[in-house]
Amino acid sequence: MSNTAQAPNVAAFLAELSALTVKHGLAVAGCGCCGSPFLVPTGEKYPNPCAQSLEFHQSAERYETET
Repeated sequence: MSNTAQAPNVAAFLAELSALTVKHGLAVAGCGCCGSPFLVPTGEKYPNPCAQSLEFHQSAERYETET
């Protein structure tokens, strides 16, 4: 898929992710050292970024966290 074709999908994804962030008060952030995603309550300073990870499990079709 070209970057041009992907751009509308990215914009739509980010719009829906923004709505989920507002609805649930959780933001997806990324670790600065390893890039692992993690959840943080909105409006709070980031905790230890390696303390919690976020992973999408394709077979279960859902995100799961590990602490």
